[in-house]
Amino acid sequence: MRTRQTEWEEQQTYVHLLFSMSDAGTMKVSLSKIGKRAESRVYALNDLFSQGPLWNLEEEAGRRQRMEWMLDHSVEPVCSHSYRSNHEGQIESMIDLLQSVPESKHIIIWHSDNAHEQVGLRFALHVLRERKTPVHTINVSQYEASYEPFLPKVYAFGQLKSEDVQGLLESAGDEFLLQEGERRRLEAEWKELAEGGGTLRLWEDGRIVTVPEDSLDERLIRIIEHLEAEKEQEQQEQEQQEQEQQEQDLEELDVKSLLDKMQEEDDMAQGENRVRRGLFFIGMSSGHGQNKAFVRAGRVVQETEKWGQLIGYSYIEYRLWTLISDGVLEFSGLPGAMYRYSVRVKK
Repeated sequence: MRTRQTEWEEQQTYVHLLFSMSDAGTMKVSLSKIGKRAESRVYALNDLFSQGPLWNLEEEAGRRQRMEWMLDHSVEPVCSHSYRSNHEGQIESMIDLLQSVPESKHIIIWHSDNAHEQVGLRFALHVLRERKTPVHTINVSQYEASYEPFLPKVYAFGQLKSEDVQGLLESAGDEFLLQEGERRRLEAEWKELAEGGGTLRLWEDGRIVTVPEDSLDERLIRIIEHLEAEKEQEQQEQEQQEQEQQEQDLEELDVKSLLDKMQEEDDMAQGENRVRRGLFFIGMSSGHGQNKAFVRAGRVVQETEKWGQLIGYSYIEYRLWTLISDGVLEFSGLPGAMYRYSVRVKK
């Protein structure tokens, strides 16, 4: 017996694959705005392929190894049994869904110039290696570079504006068809990545580069040093302004009248010294007790977006705590959330 769900699935002629739930949501909204939601199904391979082992993800052992690594290299409280089950099942279910897409439907894989989405593209093509029907792939970084060459290049699908996605959907055609030779090359690259054993990947000079887990540490330290210098400069300027204001107030203050009132207790020289010391200590209490060099951990992590990589905040924060444990950094505040603690390079 035919159901409404069956009829709806038969109407869907396109399958769009993206690499985060957020990007999938953007795609659904864009499809709806141009009247193509009913004919399209949207899948999200919701992982972060720029980090973690890639070995044997089509088997339970490989997925479990990957999950254990992700949990060991994260500071977020995600160690519950339900999280483990949902995450492993998500990869497994996406493999089943992709392999079950009928040959009559068109698959479009959306990606951009970052290691996460580029690795995801290769994994998806590996899963679809037995599929006979050609696959379409759209690199939004290359599209944006040619469509708006004077704007900064996007390095992730999530940076696209909704109208850009709508424009791509309306113009997508055979120019996005992945040629057979290129398809096999990308499948082979997945095999190399999966068997290579690396756990951190960057996108450099148009290719995926596997790097050591600590390769970002020096960049993090430079960010912290730069933010420390900025903060110290701001505080010096603020202290200079406060000092200038105090000097102006001192000039305007009728010191003589104050000293006359204090004459019975002390002589003029002692009274003037007392007034000046009082003003000095008032100025000292306005900010000198603060930890000047510490900078918010959240600000440090936010600055890594300028690298043009898609690595994940959790891993960056994990590296911060590794540097703290190694004695390279020190922190002030309460661990648990990036807005609750600050870091600085240990002197």
